[in-house]
Amino acid sequence: MVLDFGKLNDSSASKQTDPRKIFTTLKRDPKFKRPLDEQADVLDAWYAQRTAKNNTLKMNTGGGKTVVGLLCLQSSLNEGVRPAAYVCPDNFLAEQVLAEAHALGIAVTENERDPEFRGGRAVLVINIRKLINGRSVFGVGERKIPLGAVVIDDAHACLSTASDQFTLKSLAGNSLAISVRDSQVSSLNPGLTPRPFSPKHPPMTTPLPSTTPTSWWRSTAFLVARWRGV
Repeated sequence: MVLDFGKLNDSSASKQTDPRKIFTTLKRDPKFKRPLDEQADVLDAWYAQRTAKNNTLKMNTGGGKTVVGLLCLQSSLNEGVRPAAYVCPDNFLAEQVLAEAHALGIAVTENERDPEFRGGRAVLVINIRKLINGRSVFGVGERKIPLGAVVIDDAHACLSTASDQFTLKSLAGNSLAISVRDSQVSSLNPGLTPRPFSPKHPPMTTPLPSTTPTSWWRSTAFLVARWRGV
């Protein structure tokens, strides 16, 4: 008899993937009786096009988008799209998401090294600065943690942080500012001599164009992205 050890890691086998049906299976706090009408409509619409790389979900404030985001990620995990992360603009909102997930009955963690997260059995809840920085464990260096599904909550606030993370700011006349400016001028027009800085010039802000992941942030509310869809 030949044993198929690959099936040992197939945690998606025979698991429910419809987020509304997943809701009914959770050991949740009694306050979660059933999805609100707006939540149900958004979940149905997302589920119908879940294999798209990016889905923008717009909901009113107080509409329960945290529950929707968590259910989308649990659906992705059940379908084998993993690991999954819920990204917040700050630590305060991250704590709220953690509390909501515990009440809802969805396994979560704050540690990207947690085997439960790596194995697709828990959702990682992090601050946007943890995902996007010069030493991010999710995309810098040789060792990278792959992400299968990501929810970006309050995408506009996260976009502002992402822009700040990939922007150099320096006072006029600073050697770093001069070096960056001169290199950009030379690359755009090799025959042009950079004009010297004047003390009257305002502080210089130089975005790093090739590294800012602007294609991620396309929502006024939150974004659900899947890179390893079925």
